[in-house]
Amino acid sequence: MTHPSRSFFAELLQATHQKSLPTGKTLQAQIIKTGSSSCTYIANSLVNLYAKCQHLPEAGLAFEEINNKDTVSWNCLISGHSQQGGISNSSIVMRLFKRMRAENNAPPDAHTFAGIFAAASNLADPFGGQLAHAVAVKMDICSDVFVGSSLMNMYCKSGFVSDARKVFDRMPNKNSFAWATMISGYALQRLAGEAIALFKLILWEGEGEGEVNEFVFTSVLSAFKLPELINIGKQIHCLVVKYGLLSVASVGNAVVTIFCLHFVLINADMEFEICSQLPMLWLLVNMLIFVAIIYCGLFNKDKRHYLAAGASGQHVQYQYFHGNREAILSSSR
Repeated sequence: MTHPSRSFFAELLQATHQKSLPTGKTLQAQIIKTGSSSCTYIANSLVNLYAKCQHLPEAGLAFEEINNKDTVSWNCLISGHSQQGGISNSSIVMRLFKRMRAENNAPPDAHTFAGIFAAASNLADPFGGQLAHAVAVKMDICSDVFVGSSLMNMYCKSGFVSDARKVFDRMPNKNSFAWATMISGYALQRLAGEAIALFKLILWEGEGEGEVNEFVFTSVLSAFKLPELINIGKQIHCLVVKYGLLSVASVGNAVVTIFCLHFVLINADMEFEICSQLPMLWLLVNMLIFVAIIYCGLFNKDKRHYLAAGASGQHVQYQYFHGNREAILSSSR
């Protein structure tokens, strides 16, 4: 005969995967009735269910009912608030971490710190993030690539790019997300020179390991929005084509946006035509790129480049009209 706790655990996992709140509440009532709530694994799964369903008050109540909280208990609630984001949730994450350390009944792990650093970056709170960084260093957790990337993101958003670079340089194993995070940090602070230098480094070191992907290209393209950097942007565009990543929505959108911002609308036209014929996610791609082009056409009205667009099936076409005072969107069926 299957033990009730095992059955509840499996059902909670399924409900969490499906994000079925009604099923979760039904299971909680049965768990309380059978006295299975004393099982930490079951209690943690219940907190995780509510957190994944974005019902954080209920997750908090379930968390408080756990008598013997372990690291997973804290992580479920911290991750829930951290992933939902915002000032309020991020503040709750920092308070939970402070309480976790004060109660000292469960040590933080890599998942804990990833959530803490993400929350600190939302708050632009370098002091709270630095305290957490010190604890992570003491516990030798910063070598984890996801913790390190979250920490870099926090420092970059707070303006401490040099500290982020120190974390990056000390990471023993870097994946594409770590490279992209550091490049994005430089781009965020308008340090295009440092961004391109790091991009050259990944081309030199990471090409054979598959680190040069859409995340890296999207990050590096965001650094070249200044007029004097358009030629570098064109070179990056060539590499995008070489790597076959122009069909990726985020990359194609970044390329088009760069060319639009620099008034190179002919190039934007070409990339738009390519991306608009994608068999997958064509609607999303077209919407993103079309909005970028319309915005840039209106923004650059002194250049007298305006757009008219027509949509037919899965193909979106547009033409330039010189001297017009508005962008006209027309649909043909």
